[in-house]
Amino acid sequence: MIYFLNGCPSEGYSWLSNQYGLALDNVVAYELVVPNGTVVTVTEGSDPDLFFSLKGGGNNYGIITQFTLKTYPQGVVWGGIASYNASYISAFTAASVKFCSEVTDPKAGMIMVYGYTSGQVILSTQMFYDGPTPPDGIFDDFLAIPTLAQEVTTCSFFDLINGTVPTINASTGYRTVYNDIPMLEYSESSIEGIIDEVNFWGPTLSTHGPNVVAYSIEPFLPSLLAHAPVGSSAYPSSRDHVAFPTNVNLLWLLESEDDVFYDAARQTAERLGAKGESIYPNYAIYGTPVVDIFGEEGVKRMEATRERVDPYGVMLLTGGFKV
Repeated sequence: MIYFLNGCPSEGYSWLSNQYGLALDNVVAYELVVPNGTVVTVTEGSDPDLFFSLKGGGNNYGIITQFTLKTYPQGVVWGGIASYNASYISAFTAASVKFCSEVTDPKAGMIMVYGYTSGQVILSTQMFYDGPTPPDGIFDDFLAIPTLAQEVTTCSFFDLINGTVPTINASTGYRTVYNDIPMLEYSESSIEGIIDEVNFWGPTLSTHGPNVVAYSIEPFLPSLLAHAPVGSSAYPSSRDHVAFPTNVNLLWLLESEDDVFYDAARQTAERLGAKGESIYPNYAIYGTPVVDIFGEEGVKRMEATRERVDPYGVMLLTGGFKV
């Protein structure tokens, strides 16, 4: 699975990342229109600095018109969505901690969501297994918790992804902001910290009109970043360990409350996030310093490459995180 944003592939944490690495780890070549209008094919061999900078560096070097990617066979998968009453939060948290600390099967993936809306805590999961049925013991604790709604089945990968569309569409009409909370572990204490934030920001932000508060826990294996060499991409700035890209997502209706929700997203990330870790650019709030995403050495290399490829700063006129 790979996502495309602004003519560049996203960094790409996905259901398949434990097996194959980030989306950017699977790019072999880019066809790029550089700012002077020249069309070039960029590979590790042809231009190592530009190839490095394009892998996670955003829309800073031109317009990408074609990608050459590694591909893999894909059969049917198992997975889906479930939601739970807040009265089961202890069982839900215990199951989350156990999954994050004990499951080592690279075909298994989960997202656990702690949220708040309409005056109450909400719990939900997305479960995934790259195969027709998961082995016993991986998802059993979640499946044993009574659900408010559950749609888990064996299906094609395409149908599994499309099954999340109704959830996405439910946010239509809301204003929204993301922020990344890099976390080094999902222990009981760190997840309790997330719950504390939900219990604080849920009621606090409810005084500013209808809204939704959601924190998404996204666990991956420690080997995730070993699928590509150190220094092979602009993001992440380091590959010696994984900082889980925990997402806080706030939704609200009133434009007059924008600053309140933006400030909340910044404050909660500051309290929970591990210091000095790469910020995941897909989740990073606007105004995040590029050095917090790419690191000091990465930014220097990216800036030197931009000055060579785009000496007149054409791409500095576009949006995104500029170097």
